[in-house]
Amino acid sequence: MKDSKPKAMLMEDLLQSLVDNKKGGTRYAFLLGAGASISSGVPGAKVLATEWLETIKENNPDGYNKLIERPEYKSGDIAALYSDVYSVRFPIPKNGYQAIEEIMSDKRVWPNVGYSILAQVMNQKRHNLVISTNFDRLTETALLFYQNVHARVIVHETMLDLIAVDDQQPSIAKVHRDMFFSPKSENLEALQRWSAFIEEVISQYHLIVVGYGGNDAGLMSALSQALKKNNNAQMYWCHIGEAIEKLQNFSDLAMSKVVTVKIAPFDEMMLALGKKMKYPLLSEKFIEDAEKRKHAYDAEIKTLVKKASMSNDEEFRDTITQLVASSWWEVELSVQKIQDLDKKESLYLTGIEKFPESPELLGNYAAFLHDIRKDYDGAEQHYKKALEINPDYVDANSNYAAFLHEIRKDYDGAERYYKKALEIDPDHVNANGSYAIFLHNIRKDYDGAEQHYKKALKIDPDHANYNGNYAAFLLARGRTAEAKPFLEIAEKNCDKKPLELELHFYRLAHFPETGEVSRKAIKKLLKEGVLSPEWDFSQNIEQAEKEGCNYVEELREIAAKISAVE
Repeated sequence: MKDSKPKAMLMEDLLQSLVDNKKGGTRYAFLLGAGASISSGVPGAKVLATEWLETIKENNPDGYNKLIERPEYKSGDIAALYSDVYSVRFPIPKNGYQAIEEIMSDKRVWPNVGYSILAQVMNQKRHNLVISTNFDRLTETALLFYQNVHARVIVHETMLDLIAVDDQQPSIAKVHRDMFFSPKSENLEALQRWSAFIEEVISQYHLIVVGYGGNDAGLMSALSQALKKNNNAQMYWCHIGEAIEKLQNFSDLAMSKVVTVKIAPFDEMMLALGKKMKYPLLSEKFIEDAEKRKHAYDAEIKTLVKKASMSNDEEFRDTITQLVASSWWEVELSVQKIQDLDKKESLYLTGIEKFPESPELLGNYAAFLHDIRKDYDGAEQHYKKALEINPDYVDANSNYAAFLHEIRKDYDGAERYYKKALEIDPDHVNANGSYAIFLHNIRKDYDGAEQHYKKALKIDPDHANYNGNYAAFLLARGRTAEAKPFLEIAEKNCDKKPLELELHFYRLAHFPETGEVSRKAIKKLLKEGVLSPEWDFSQNIEQAEKEGCNYVEELREIAAKISAVE
């Protein structure tokens, strides 16, 4: 640069422009240097170069003396010597790669609050591209951890063709590759690829440069050339101290498209952007996401425990036993293995003595008392204890809601707990299925009921009970053709006799062609003492009457027997 000076802009004005264009207009991309990573635990170029110089001084005095004679060192700009210091410190490239990987793999390296804002910005699909000169994985980790989004990550110049720079997928392009050191893009082919890519980026985005010292001559040349070639190009060079001297090498034409922006440190700048974007703090989301992951994990363990309890494969049973050893799951596995109800209860009580603060064990014992022992006061006591320990334990919320619904007839209380369970985990199959039954039979909110039946079956398409309940719902509305596939899935997967009894009733009421088979099956199950206490068949009987059933009184008599209280 000989005559031109870059224009200047306030940080607040730049951030406001990102907000103003978040739904349309100008798109912004970020070029991140090492300065953006320091607060997230990554040592800066100056720190590493200084540390490595001490080792060079000891091992290679001649190399050390040459480096400290450099004008960059004498002026105090040690960061500008980073790549040269690296080359002398690690004459064996493999050792350098290993050193960089160890630094980036340190547990203290974690995307700080600034990256949490950047991840939210990128996930809004407009300002969704980061070009990074760093080896760390902070941006992609932030997207996954803070937004549950997998970024497209370009870790080698040969992959640049995979990015369509105008698409909406959050993308990260790493100039110096990913933990595999190449201090400057000196390879001619690599330079050509990066130059073409940066030219395309600048034709689609305005580029915001943050935390970058301009010490890579190849990248700086590519930026200058791209700015010169595009009439509408704009680059915002963000700096904390004075604007970087490296810009002096830009041509007048390139410099006319550069705006310098004096900024706060990266985290503070991004927090200011988050405030303007009206992003909430993510603390509650972390807890919610952790609970969801824990629930999904526990659900998988629960499936394995149940499978092991019924398996004849001794090796598999032993594997699961060892997996859950010394945890509340060990108690639950022991309970699942035996049939004797007294022994089950004894195991639960012993387990609760050992794990008195386990909401899972307390909740499971409550369900045992509720469903099996019919000890409703004991069940309620243990549901409440589980929820006292963990108010956000979704299984206990869902099961206690069903208890209040079915046993206490406290419908307002039941609805509060159903809603709480679904707020904690909208994809909880039992909360959706049980709430659907509640809306169907109690609130007569048929649209809401259908919505939750469908949600439950989307999560678990083979769930026998919810297929059967949804079939009954559809049959009661005269939607027989729609109901039939759900009824068949329920029949195929049914493993509980009360549900089998209900399904035969629906067959008898709505499919007279198979009525005699179902009539005999119902008679047999009733003789065995199988019941479905307080189950409401009234809507299906009314619909059967509308459909011209000539044994409606028989249906009413059978329904009364099935739903009789034990």
